[in-house]
Amino acid sequence: MHQVRALTGFAAMQQIGYYGRRKQVQAATVSCAVMAIGQKIDVEHQINPTKMPASDKLLPRIAEMLARWAKLDPPTQKKLPVEADVPEFLSEIACACSASELTKAVGDLALIAFYYLLRIGEYTVKRSRNGTK
Repeated sequence: MHQVRALTGFAAMQQIGYYGRRKQVQAATVSCAVMAIGQKIDVEHQINPTKMPASDKLLPRIAEMLARWAKLDPPTQKKLPVEADVPEFLSEIACACSASELTKAVGDLALIAFYYLLRIGEYTVKRSRNGTK
C-alpha cells in the first residue's frame, strides 16, 4: 500500500510538471516515467513495484489513475512533415556565387539542424484544415 501511494504521488507531481519545466504533461509521459522507475527497481531487486505479481498489468490504482488522465488529455495536434526540399533549397541559396557569408552560414546551419538535430516533422503544426503549411 505504501509503495502504491508513493508511486501515485510521484506520478501526480510528474503530471503537474513539478519535476520538469512546470508545465503539465500528458498521461503517456507520466506512464513512461512510472514504467522507468519500475524497470530500474526490477533490475536492482528482481521485483517490479508498479506491476501485479506474475503479471504484466499495472497495479489497479496506478492503471486507473493513468486511464483517467489519458481521458482528460487534449487531442494530439496533427503535424505536417518538413520535406527534404526545404533545407536543400536553403542550401542551394547558400551555395550561390552571390551569397553573403551570413547567407552561407544560415544555409549550412539549416542543413545541420534538419538532418542531425531535429526530428523531421516535429516543428511544423497544421493550424487549419485548408491544407496550407
